[in-house]
Amino acid sequence: MKNSEMRVGAVTAVKEAQILTIPLPEIHDDEVLVRIHTCALCTFEQRIFTGEKKVPLPNVGGHEVAGSIAKVGKSVDSKWKIGLKVALRTFTRCNECHYCHTGEDTMCNGFVDHHQQIPGIEGIGGLSDYFICKPSILFPLEEHVDLTNACLIEPLSCVLHSIDSAKIDFGDTVVVVGSGIMGLLHVQLAKLRGARVIMVDPNQIRLDKSLAFGVDYKINPINEDLIAKIKEITDGGGADVVIYTPPITKLVSDYLKVCAKGARFVLYGSFHPDEPASITLNQIHYNQIQLIGVVNPGTKDFERAVRMVNYNLIDLSRYVDKIYPLEQVQDAYLSATAGGKYRVVISLVSNE
Repeated sequence: MKNSEMRVGAVTAVKEAQILTIPLPEIHDDEVLVRIHTCALCTFEQRIFTGEKKVPLPNVGGHEVAGSIAKVGKSVDSKWKIGLKVALRTFTRCNECHYCHTGEDTMCNGFVDHHQQIPGIEGIGGLSDYFICKPSILFPLEEHVDLTNACLIEPLSCVLHSIDSAKIDFGDTVVVVGSGIMGLLHVQLAKLRGARVIMVDPNQIRLDKSLAFGVDYKINPINEDLIAKIKEITDGGGADVVIYTPPITKLVSDYLKVCAKGARFVLYGSFHPDEPASITLNQIHYNQIQLIGVVNPGTKDFERAVRMVNYNLIDLSRYVDKIYPLEQVQDAYLSATAGGKYRVVISLVSNE
């Protein structure tokens, strides 16, 4: 590969991914060139690979990324030095709409996926040797931070936004539904907020593993009476908070039944397929249950997630199941979409 070229890991057809070599774009004076070290394959990219999410192909995904600065534009502040480790918030904001101006940038009207404007290629663009951006989306990392794990700062920031939205407080009982990476990150942050946590998952292997992340009680709804067990744990009161992470609408009504009066019920993930849910509105009305939707991390959330990693307040390495070199991008996607893993990570510097 020439110095004027870079590699991208592109989904080129349903269940097909390969490396494409393209010209390395030039940066403008107000931009930074970041050498991407690692990229995790989120469910967003996985749905593109499987064809569940319909997008133009080829598509270069990658929004959970970390790297180091390789080149700096002439007008960029001198604090952005070559070699500095950075996390990237690849989803950009317009900074002009009502929500951006009032500090609610998770709901930005102009919310867009950053892409490098690569001719003929769509996508966020993080699964690339290099990423061009404004320094406003870069967050400095301490030298001790392992970039293999730092790509998971983005999902951590998403969960920080969810925890804040749920208003989890000391002494709360929190039910987390689903023990994937997002469920377990909720467990860790809820514990830091002084809550006790009940994990619910029909997968007994993952359920048992969740104990190592700080879960206080575990329930397999296939083998146990979900409502009776939670009522027993809470002395009949129910859960103060329910964090619902599965993409399945039909189960929402079951978990509304475990809520205490005044509970907060967080719909964390998106639903696939997006089918109607059957819920009893009077249950919500008379018990003053708050249904809360959360999506996207705000700037504040991303900054706090970076600080947690910089200050060694959370260990993200335990969520990295397997690391593939970019040369094995097809295998990486197949592994990620096979299920049973927290995160599959692709290294773009494995040969350096």
